[in-house]
Amino acid sequence: MSQRVIAAAAAVVAACVLAGCQAISPVRVEYPGTAVGSVIPDMALHEAMTFGDITMCLDASGSETAQIDSVEAPEGSTLEITEFSIADQGVGFGNDRITLIDAGFDPDERTLTRPCADNESGRLIVEASRSTADTASADELIVHYSATGGGPERTLWIPYAITLCAPGDEETEHCT
Repeated sequence: MSQRVIAAAAAVVAACVLAGCQAISPVRVEYPGTAVGSVIPDMALHEAMTFGDITMCLDASGSETAQIDSVEAPEGSTLEITEFSIADQGVGFGNDRITLIDAGFDPDERTLTRPCADNESGRLIVEASRSTADTASADELIVHYSATGGGPERTLWIPYAITLCAPGDEETEHCT
């Protein structure tokens, strides 16, 4: 082998090591929606609110799938994500004061298979609650995922704002 080929191979290996070998897992989860939000008034402490209209799809070709490992609110938020599930089709479920399980979703279903090219996204179903006496809010949801067959964990920030208003909150916009 020539020195040039050996140097090129070494550069590819080094890039893979430094970048965490991202090329091993081409699966990327996308949020094809726009920035939206929900403000829910008069939420009791730890009362469940389930959001079912968060679209997600795979920006990949072939038979790749993604395992959604966790969904959380940003650091410092008092909004608590208590459960989540993936529905691989449009489910026609919006927001409701009900647990994810009572709404008919399986919290163990965490595999996304719907490619963005299908023009029909899957859905992330999220159950949230207030964890303190104050109104809880988050400006986005943070989704951690990886290729179902393995690979590095990736992160998707979804611009889906949630505000769960404490009863009697007259200061927070849209809570009254």
